[in-house]
Amino acid sequence: MAVRFGLGLPCIHPMGTPLWTDEQVVAGVEAVAKKADALGYDLVSCCDHAVIPAERNPDMGHRWFDALATLSYVAGMTSRVRVLTSVLILPYRSPFDVAKAYGTLDALSNGRLTLGVGIGHLVREFETLKANYTERAAVTDEYIQIIKALWSKDAAGYSGKYWTFEPMMISPRPVQQPHPPVWVGGNSTAAAARAARYGEGWHPFSITPGEYRDCTAVIRKVSAETKRQQPLTCNAPVGSIAPAAVHKSAIPGTLTSAEETCAKIQEYLDAGATNIYANFRYRELSHLLESMDWFAKEVMPKYE
Repeated sequence: MAVRFGLGLPCIHPMGTPLWTDEQVVAGVEAVAKKADALGYDLVSCCDHAVIPAERNPDMGHRWFDALATLSYVAGMTSRVRVLTSVLILPYRSPFDVAKAYGTLDALSNGRLTLGVGIGHLVREFETLKANYTERAAVTDEYIQIIKALWSKDAAGYSGKYWTFEPMMISPRPVQQPHPPVWVGGNSTAAAARAARYGEGWHPFSITPGEYRDCTAVIRKVSAETKRQQPLTCNAPVGSIAPAAVHKSAIPGTLTSAEETCAKIQEYLDAGATNIYANFRYRELSHLLESMDWFAKEVMPKYE
């Protein structure tokens, strides 16, 4: 079967860009987006955090570029590659703001948005933003339904626990009909179930093939219970990928050859994945760009 491949933009610290200045990150985002567009990658993504607790700086860093601004910038310099929020933390925001802003992005990009959403996990970030941490899962479920209704109807009303409103209109509406695909992020079976109930895709971040298989079993179960009509896109994270052709010294715990990389990809495909999200290991922009070239030449053609 044909497999689609995506990757993250180098716009967070310290996971991708530990030594880069903000100016270097901007240059990296532009270079990676244009190369992904040219090489046939299906999508590029940007993560989301509004604020980071100071005590989490050692492991999470402080640099998290805004997803809407970054993906709008990327959409304006590319013509084909899709843009994905990976993932937008819905409880931090009004569903009206999300529907308006990202509907506009879909219109401006001529239908290239995939909205990845999640419930969030940082308690202090929730407290700072005065968002509802304890009910974040239920809030997210409701917000997904509201956003889709606003996107797909001329005028949409809603009655729920967190929002009740008479028919309202937003414009511009998305280009994609009935609405852009919504992918639900998260590594748990609860996230997989949410994806099957409310989304068009499931987008975990760090998960073993065995855990992935458990989640896709839940997806099948929930899909049957809800009489889901369309198959769910299941994205799988693979890596760290650090090809030996680019990194001259061996990096422990990484996939360094096409054979190793394809074997790992196959484990996820066997577990139910439909799409692959390539996690490249790099420190310099040149390493990432060369790894993208290598992956597009040595790995992607095997899945056309």
